[in-house]
Amino acid sequence: MHGTTLPATVPLCMEHALTRKTLIILALIFAVGASVRLYKFGTVPAGLHQDEASLAYDAYSLLHYGIERNGVRFPLILPSYGSGQSGTLAAYLSMPFLALFDLTPVAGRAVNLLFGLAALPLFFLFARKIWDNYTALLAVFLLAISPWHIMQSRWGLDCNLFPPLFLLATYLLLLARERPRLLPVSLTVYGLCFYAYATAYLVVPLFLLFAFPYILHHAQSKIPRRTVFLSLGVFFLLALPIALYVIINHWKLQSIATPLFTIPRLPGTPRIEVATIFWQGHQSLHTNIAALGRLLLNQYDGWVESTLPQFGICYFFPTVLFLFLGILATVPKKNMLRSYQPVAFLYAWVLAALLLGMVMHVAIHRMNILYIALILFTAAGLSVLRRWPKTTWVIIVSYVLLFVAFSLTYFGQHARMIADRYDADFDDAITFASQHVQGNICVTTTNIEMPDIRTLYALKMDPHLYADVVYANPKEVARTARSFNRYYFGIGYCPPDTEAYVLRPDELIQISRNRGSTTYHFKWLIVVTAGEKPEADEE
Repeated sequence: MHGTTLPATVPLCMEHALTRKTLIILALIFAVGASVRLYKFGTVPAGLHQDEASLAYDAYSLLHYGIERNGVRFPLILPSYGSGQSGTLAAYLSMPFLALFDLTPVAGRAVNLLFGLAALPLFFLFARKIWDNYTALLAVFLLAISPWHIMQSRWGLDCNLFPPLFLLATYLLLLARERPRLLPVSLTVYGLCFYAYATAYLVVPLFLLFAFPYILHHAQSKIPRRTVFLSLGVFFLLALPIALYVIINHWKLQSIATPLFTIPRLPGTPRIEVATIFWQGHQSLHTNIAALGRLLLNQYDGWVESTLPQFGICYFFPTVLFLFLGILATVPKKNMLRSYQPVAFLYAWVLAALLLGMVMHVAIHRMNILYIALILFTAAGLSVLRRWPKTTWVIIVSYVLLFVAFSLTYFGQHARMIADRYDADFDDAITFASQHVQGNICVTTTNIEMPDIRTLYALKMDPHLYADVVYANPKEVARTARSFNRYYFGIGYCPPDTEAYVLRPDELIQISRNRGSTTYHFKWLIVVTAGEKPEADEE
């Protein structure tokens, strides 16, 4: 590097072998990154987000019964709440962990943890392929301490599988320039992205419209036609079921059931039709662009599962400064069509992600495909200062101090808030109530989103028992259960013969307790079991 700019590409001679010093630094970064992702894994965050409970329970149900909770056999897209949960790949990948560890937070979050850990060395290799070892070390350092990446590695949300999978596919695509045999592998992984999260439906085709011809144009050894056709064939074969899924649900056609899998007709309105501007007018381009701008500036959307407001995606300052510096420093100085410049893939990546943000209602977890690229550009900006090592070290120490502050907050105050918000003792309370009474059980809906799925999860119930579910809003995007089996949800909807209540302590006044009723206290919830009726009521 010369002056204050970073080359858009690095000659192959600069991709020298890793030195012992580089390997030691890389190992230390990985150790720190792994430690903060593994520490108290499964217990922090406490409680369950409804989406991770839904994904884990459906995977458990498919593993043991061959159907998910709505009765569909091995669906390519999980019907979930009725609108579809697109992260089916995470569900199927979690099955070995569910078989080993049963239906537990550790099993449900294991896939994201492993992909989060694998992303660290992969991120180094990817950045090194674009620039050099120095910039790659900065990049993996930033990813290892990124609050967003740490948190997404610890939750079991389906959307969190998409970024590392896309990163892997793109790294393989870069390698295919010299090793054409990897091209079909890369396109296979891109095809699997469609089953990682629905945002891939737009991002992957947009990105490949540029990236695939570009890599073919600049291939060092000419890629055989049969390899090109094989790659495209595999990709379109993997994309076809998703296209059929969209067609079936838009035009309300019948499900396609095969001996191996099902492409389901959803019982409710598909989420992709209300989350984007393409259907039914639920979104507007102007509103989405404004929301995207606010999200990029604030790096917080109110979802406590994605970031902490005081730290953002990767710490506000100095990240914003070096992000813009990195973008400016890597602007290609030659015609990208005439000379191969791998940084072009990053620009295509960011462009595809920004276009995604314009056509849908944004949130950090929906825009997660963007942040990998932004962290790479931030590393490129920080790399500009390599001629001033003392300044670089001051900035790195600042990042370390911010990381320490984030870790203390995340495992302290934030962890306690999450446990309270998600009623971390719900599983214990509903299990206790189910074991102590034989009749109807009334379950609170305060702090419990989708309490029906939390009940299925906690009790590891046979999905066939869910067949008699009654929904309050059967055609809406997220159907809310009023009851199934002997479980009723919402204090106001409980039958007179309820034998046990699972509720928050401040809701106790809302129920009429009988003589002999007993209250059992958990940390956040209480269980009230009914006793004998008062004599006055018996007359």
